[in-house]
Amino acid sequence: MKVKPKSLRGPRPNSTRRRIGIAIAIVLPLAGILAFIWWPRSRKPALPGFTSNQEPVSKARPPSESSPPSHDLTPGHPGGDDSGSLLEQMKQAPSPDTADLSGRVPTTKELEAQYATIAENQEQLNKIRSEVARDAEAKNKSEVQRAVERGKPLLSLLNVRLAAFQQDLTAARRARPNDPVVLWLTGELLMIVGGEPEDVLPYLNRAASAHLEQPHLFVNLATVEFDENHFQKALSDASKAIAMDTKAQAAWDIYSRAGFAEERFAEVLEKIDRAFPGESPDWAVVIRRSAEQLQKSWLQELAQRKRDQEQGDLPLVRLVVEHRKFVGSSEGAADESVKVIGRGDVVLELFEDQAPKTVSNFIHLAETGFYDGTSFYWAEAGHMVVGGDPNTKNADPADDGLGGAGYTIPDEFNSPNARGHFRGTISMVQNAPGKASSQFFISLVPSPEFDGNTTAFGRVIEGQEVLDQVTEGRTNRKVGEFGKIIPGDRIVHVQVVRKRSHPYVVTKLAM
Repeated sequence: MKVKPKSLRGPRPNSTRRRIGIAIAIVLPLAGILAFIWWPRSRKPALPGFTSNQEPVSKARPPSESSPPSHDLTPGHPGGDDSGSLLEQMKQAPSPDTADLSGRVPTTKELEAQYATIAENQEQLNKIRSEVARDAEAKNKSEVQRAVERGKPLLSLLNVRLAAFQQDLTAARRARPNDPVVLWLTGELLMIVGGEPEDVLPYLNRAASAHLEQPHLFVNLATVEFDENHFQKALSDASKAIAMDTKAQAAWDIYSRAGFAEERFAEVLEKIDRAFPGESPDWAVVIRRSAEQLQKSWLQELAQRKRDQEQGDLPLVRLVVEHRKFVGSSEGAADESVKVIGRGDVVLELFEDQAPKTVSNFIHLAETGFYDGTSFYWAEAGHMVVGGDPNTKNADPADDGLGGAGYTIPDEFNSPNARGHFRGTISMVQNAPGKASSQFFISLVPSPEFDGNTTAFGRVIEGQEVLDQVTEGRTNRKVGEFGKIIPGDRIVHVQVVRKRSHPYVVTKLAM
């Protein structure tokens, strides 16, 4: 996944990242929408279940099949050829041992001033991206085009500044390879231009190990860790950022997301109440409201889990998951081979009492071997993994995400006792009401935006770490530039470990 720093991520109206997730779970077969949505994903939602405008997320509604064209307002990539990108230039920079140190080396203060200017430039671009997203949703093509035209000179200016910043940072690293500020800002630059976590983390970790007292360092360290599904580490580093600056919104943003991922809602609520005992800024009110609502839902979920445990007869299903990656030539090329890099088991407990029709269908498909050999065709860190499509068994990734069982099943998400979406919840993928079939997604973090939109029919009780390690990206390169192309981690086998004694009948609807 390409990661970008929170300080350079502008507000996203109606939480575009969450809308991306809903597009996966609700409307993935309408692949054209993702071609537009991919580019503003530079910001994750600050709070599950709320938009950046401090309003609860409304029920998902399918977008139209016709989507606006994509508009590239992404910094750090001046051309279509990645070989000329700023990221590639940084990776190819000479080492300090071989560098020419005869030129002027910028001071730390000068570098920090450059970074502040870049951050301001990026914030202006983020506002324009938000306008584009709003206007595109309203299908106002003329306003979209006007906003894009306003953004182009800002993007050009940003790329010029980034290139100059990269050159100055390279000179500073040559002269002061262990300077913690230089290391930190190098990590920041790598995040801006789309570096992978493995590119970014060494610089941020070295800066942190040098005891650099910079809150934003720990904010971004936590952000990258969150994007690696290392939620406990992210929570720890975000806590350090808050300890350094108790009023920093960016620190509270990543702290709350990591805390929610760890299902420590009450802790987040208590901590923000201590930090803001009186009048609070709007963003703190949003965090508190979200934590309060999540805690309330969580207590209800825990009570239901206790009843499930006392009952002790819910169906259990085991998934054998094989992690895979490309080896060989360039990413996504046809002549690459696939290497297995690990394997693990995931055990699911199915909510037959709340979603009996969905559970019957899942058990039927599992027992007939339908899921054996399918792949997770989409994995988004800090959000979800998506699978259950029989099309992933063939050699053509172009149809991944478009398949099903040949029939649909009734929705059960509007029943009074429907379960919510927490970490490890398995839920149905559907492209419209009454259109669920075989595809499912498993939440990696609490996702209340799906409550009342998709049928939650089980949860992970063993092997959550296996899902956290599912290789991130997508197998279908035609659904928009969202993450890297992957072979897709495979579901080798699905075994029904336990089920109730009554017959399981699938309620089938017409496609």
